[in-house]
Amino acid sequence: MARVLRGIHDEGSRLAQADALAKIHQLNSSLAIARCRRLDFVGQRGRTEEVDRRDLDALLPEAKLDRDLRASLSRSNTFVARSDRCTVLPVEVPDLAVVKDEPRFQADQECPSVGLVPSWVVAEGKLVRQAVVGEDAAGPFIDVSCRHVGKDRDVLSFRVRPARAYRIETWTIYQENGQPAQERRLEDYRLVQDVWLPFKTSLRVRNAEGEVILTEETKLLGAEVNVPLDDAMFEVPAGLHVQDIRVN
Repeated sequence: MARVLRGIHDEGSRLAQADALAKIHQLNSSLAIARCRRLDFVGQRGRTEEVDRRDLDALLPEAKLDRDLRASLSRSNTFVARSDRCTVLPVEVPDLAVVKDEPRFQADQECPSVGLVPSWVVAEGKLVRQAVVGEDAAGPFIDVSCRHVGKDRDVLSFRVRPARAYRIETWTIYQENGQPAQERRLEDYRLVQDVWLPFKTSLRVRNAEGEVILTEETKLLGAEVNVPLDDAMFEVPAGLHVQDIRVN
């Protein structure tokens, strides 16, 4: 009888754990994140601090989740990125550092030029491209569609406004079946020390059936160029328990 009861108890614990994880996944499908990103292009390093803006202390009891699951629910993290690795410092687990194979710095360094036509679009021999010139109420525009030669069948298309220094207005990646896979809109461009930055961007991601599976809106509160950076902010604090989960 004891073995049977133990088996029932274990099964109940597994079901409760699965239910808790499902709730966390559902709650984290809608997030409000404040992000501060510092990039050192010369040193090829970056630091990003993300703060979960939700009231987790209120959210946990509302979802009937144990407070011990706060760390699993929270999306507050600090990322220290180098060209070859990224170290995650979970805010809710202050004694832990997780080292990953993740090209985060490469992605972060694209941020300042996110509104400009990327260099690979005009590179010779890399793309099959088509351009359509038109004009609407906002002025002249160029609709460009292109795809990498021999790489994949996804088509990248975007609209640029030549009168506004070729800042990208919309950016859409299409699936092979012609349906949009990712739709991005870039708005509210402002000049930050000779660099045009979109202060508002929105993203919509669809699955193969055309259903929207992710929506994201980003508002840039401010940006500075050539500010002093302390070397210490790009180092992992001493004394942490480090988990290195890199493949090599």
